[in-house]
Amino acid sequence: MRKKVTFFFCIVFLFSVQTWGQTWNLTSVMKAVADSSGVSTLSVSPTSLNFAATGGQQTFTITSNTDWFIASTDTSRIIISPASGSNNGTVTVTIAANLDSVQRTAIILIYGTGVATTQIINVTQDSAVSSAPALSVSPTSLNFAAAGGQQTFTISSNTNWFIACSDTSRIRISPTSGSNNGMVTITIAANLDTIQQTAIIFIYGTGVASTHTIDIIQDPVKDLDVIPDTKPVSSDGKGTIELNLSIPTETSLTGSFEITFPSGMTLDEDLTALVPELAKNFSLLFTNKGNNTWLIEIIADSLRSSTAMELRKIMDIAYKAEEDISMGEYVATITNLDLAMGDGSSIQENELPVIITVANDITSIGNIDNSSFYVCFINNMLKIESPHTETITIYSATGVRLYSAKKDAGIIEIPFSSIPGSVFIVKGSISGTIKVVR
Repeated sequence: MRKKVTFFFCIVFLFSVQTWGQTWNLTSVMKAVADSSGVSTLSVSPTSLNFAATGGQQTFTITSNTDWFIASTDTSRIIISPASGSNNGTVTVTIAANLDSVQRTAIILIYGTGVATTQIINVTQDSAVSSAPALSVSPTSLNFAAAGGQQTFTISSNTNWFIACSDTSRIRISPTSGSNNGMVTITIAANLDTIQQTAIIFIYGTGVASTHTIDIIQDPVKDLDVIPDTKPVSSDGKGTIELNLSIPTETSLTGSFEITFPSGMTLDEDLTALVPELAKNFSLLFTNKGNNTWLIEIIADSLRSSTAMELRKIMDIAYKAEEDISMGEYVATITNLDLAMGDGSSIQENELPVIITVANDITSIGNIDNSSFYVCFINNMLKIESPHTETITIYSATGVRLYSAKKDAGIIEIPFSSIPGSVFIVKGSISGTIKVVR
């Protein structure tokens, strides 16, 4: 019996020692269990944030023992980082500038897993400081050479503005309206007169009492001058640059210049020619120098006696635009122009920019060829047969592109019942071009 009692107490004693040795660890575990599976808590500080009109960043802290995530009533102006997390954390709030004249408000909502109450932070942002409408321009005058070209001026403003000009026939403005700060491009055509040309650009600002002006001055044609002029590219992709020279009416003319076209345009040597009056005594020689640049040489075939000076067109520089070129303005550049007259006078120009305008889609139909492929209508189906794998493009009789697709060698049939018209142009990228009548 004593052995049993002694054994019993030893067990109790050992168990008590073991139990007592683990007391502190068990307490920690019990606390962790209570925190995770018991009551979840979450609080934030501060509960309001005020931002200046210029915007910026501020932070708030989250004290929690659970997972949390954040939302905002204004996601377009407010960025929250991080937008979710767990336990304690610091959150950064970034807000954009307030350009309005009224105060802005928003609410940030913080949700905690197992937390019944949603925490709220009120966000306010000051209104923009109201200032009187203002507008200024720089520079206040622009001087152009007789050849014309492009220049820019800047507008500094806090209001809406629009622009007018006293000479809309020769001057283009882009853009003609806007708001706040901006840059405006002025494009002016060549001055073919022997007198200086002037114009005024007017800039009006909403709420601004004074109208700002920019004086435009363009030089006259000099005794010896070269003036390039161009017309908008036609729908077939062809265009010309007129070269006008102020030269003696009767003289020999020799020399050369280079012309570089923008990407998507090339010189058309077949259509580039001197005017008939000069072609009797002069000829042209072309050299392709690569990089979309051509050397054009003017060679005198006979001499002419010198009399009075006159400004006149001497040649058309023809070019072709590719079909996929976009509408807009492009710049060709005449460089290294050096022309000598028989009376000893000369013209030199290092660089002459030429504005080329593509104002409509390019169809590039060209002349109708004797095509190597067969096209016909059968029961409102357009049947096209050729021995090539090629791109087929169909145009209306007026040059509007109606259909384009790649076909394999052989026959393709295209439903055409819903396409109006009776005459069409069918162009094969390899076979050629043909007209078909429905």
